[in-house]
Formats: sequence, structure tokens, C-alpha cells
Amino acid sequence: MIESYKKFQFLRLAGKVIGYPFYVTSPKLGQFVPSIPKGKCIHISASTNVGKSMYWRYYFLISPYLVYKINPDANFKPRWIIFLLEETYDQLYDNLVSSFIFIKFNVIIEPSKLRGLAETIISDEELKLVEQVVPAVEDILSMCKVYDHIYNPTGIFKTARTELLKHGNRFYTTLKESDTVIPEETYENLRSDQKELYKFKEYIQNDPSEYFFVITDNINLLEQESKEGTLLTQHQTIWRWSTEYAHKQLQKNFGCIIVDIVQQASATETQQFTQSGHNIVEKLKPSRDGYGNNKEIARNADLILGLFAPTFYGITEYGKHGDNPGYNLKEIGDFFRTVIVLKNRLGRGFKEIPLFFNGAVNYFAELDSRIMTEDNVLIKKGLYRRAFKKLK
Repeated sequence: MIESYKKFQFLRLAGKVIGYPFYVTSPKLGQFVPSIPKGKCIHISASTNVGKSMYWRYYFLISPYLVYKINPDANFKPRWIIFLLEETYDQLYDNLVSSFIFIKFNVIIEPSKLRGLAETIISDEELKLVEQVVPAVEDILSMCKVYDHIYNPTGIFKTARTELLKHGNRFYTTLKESDTVIPEETYENLRSDQKELYKFKEYIQNDPSEYFFVITDNINLLEQESKEGTLLTQHQTIWRWSTEYAHKQLQKNFGCIIVDIVQQASATETQQFTQSGHNIVEKLKPSRDGYGNNKEIARNADLILGLFAPTFYGITEYGKHGDNPGYNLKEIGDFFRTVIVLKNRLGRGFKEIPLFFNGAVNYFAELDSRIMTEDNVLIKKGLYRRAFKKLK
């Protein structure tokens, strides 16, 4: 094992990364979740309209892409297999255009405006900005396989497996101890009775630097399917995807990074009050117990991130303690979110991180505990940004 540790140290000293370096995209959260290696599962959970889809688009699609483009020699090549259960490919495309315009030019052009659905039409100047970011959008989508018409667990798994086998091969060995190893194509050509003599051994990627993110948004919308002639309940359907396919197959056998978007149950979306009429803030926050349709799948996650919007519940001050003034949500309004670490096998401890959030352009940025005056002006206009840095 010491040789493995030395190898990891050598790679890091050479400027390489091991896993998706969360400490680059989220410096504060990265203190608790430094990096996400292959074969791990992340759940992103929130109530309706809080921004969980926008969160994965920014932190698990746009951010890894930018890390790769800024650090092309870091041994990290992200690839994506994305299953959209409530949105379309065109909506994803429009959201990426808006995001890249904001990241590059600090200009807000909402996706609805791109399609002529907004009250004001897009200007010639804005169209020039669109033209400048389309190459980046096309580039990131060239690294993605996006499906917006597959809803059942088995269909999602088989589609992902087919794509993964284009980038590597599965190998099988005999049940009895033996040096015999055969590739998948040989195994598939065996008779049924011959297959029974073999077991799966390993999946080997053609390019080990590729990291596959399998994203399903959201799993509460999975379509019920039958198993052994019996129609599964929604609870069983979600369990089948999360456990039988995502956890036991794509995660363990293929080394994918699973990102499942999980809806909080409707009961967690209602306001709850103390006898004096004040909101009970802790009961409003997302939780593992608040998972909709199936709480048990939380066991499969290595990391659970809950997204919280205090302003949805009329909260006007947040995070105030001691001499820390916290955040004035009367001023910031809907540009404020927090992300809460609800489960963490990838690092140490649990934490709630305040975020700037501009839903119009799918953008997030971590906030300091004290907001400087100049930053406060940008936040209130929805124009606050933080740039990524090159890896050291």
C-alpha cells in the first residue's frame, strides 16, 4: 500500500489531480469535500424551485468542464451521460448559453429570451455575445451524451452501459481460481451453460484519465417498470435504479461518478411555526429523512448535498451569530442560497455554505462570511462572480 501512496504523491507533485477537485470549484465546501474520485455517488436534494437542477448544471457539468479547460494536463478529462427526466436537450442547451455568457461577459440573458419568449426581444449586441459562447457550448456538449426520452431504470442503465463500453471493455474470469480472462465480446458469444462458469472481473477504460459523470434529473420522476412480471411501485422503482443499477453496476463495476437529483417530500416544503409564530428554520431545511418516495436510497450516497432557500419562507436575516451580522435577505432577496452537507464519506464533518445564486443564468458562487460593500452592490444586481484558478 505504501507504494500506492507514493504514486499518488508523485502524481500530485507533477501537477496531476486524483478525482474531480472540488476544492477548485468550491474552496469552502472543498475543505470538507476535497475531491470526488471515481466510483462515488452524490445526491443533490432540495424542495421544488430551489435550484437543484441548476446546482448540478453548474457544479457537476460547467465547473468540471472549466477545470479541464483551464488545466488540460491535470489527468482529469470529464465526460457525461445525462438523463433529463423533466427537461429537454434544447432547454439544457439554452441554459448553457446563458451560463457561459454570464461567466465570460457578466451579462444576464435569460434562456427564455434566447427563444423569443421574453417580453423584450434579444438585441443585436446580445446576439453577438451568443455567437461568441456557442463554440464553448458545442464543445462541452461534445463531451456529453444527453437523453431526454428515457425514463425507466433499466433503459437508463442499458443506455449508460452501452456508452461506457465504447470507452473501455469488461473482462470476465472463471468462477474457480484461474488465470483465464476473457473480454466481453468473447463472453457474450458463449453458450448459456458456458457463461455460468464465468464471473465479472473488471472494467478497464481505454483512457484512465476519463471521469464519467452519470447524471439523472430527477429520480423521483422515474417511470415504473415491471420486474419478474410484477409492476414495481415508485418506491421500488427508485430503489432499483439507485441500488441495483447505479450503485452495484455503474458505480462499482464501471467506476462512474453517479449524480442523482432527489426531490424533497412535499411535507418539507410547508412552513412550520413555533407557538410565537416564528419559522422553525431547522425543520425547513432539506434532510435525508425528507427524501421523497424513498428515504432508504440515502444509504447508497457517499455525499448528500442539500440546497436551501431561506427567502422562500419569509426569512429576512440568515446566519447571524455573535459579532457576525449574517446576511440581510431583504437586500439580497432570491440571490441567496445555502448548500448543506447532509452526509459525507468523502471528507470530514458537515457544513452549511452560503451561496450567491442567479437562477436566470445557472450560476452559483460561495459567499464570504462578511460581504464587502462593493460585492454587496454586485450581489443585489445579480452580477457577483468568482473566477476559477489554475491548479497549483
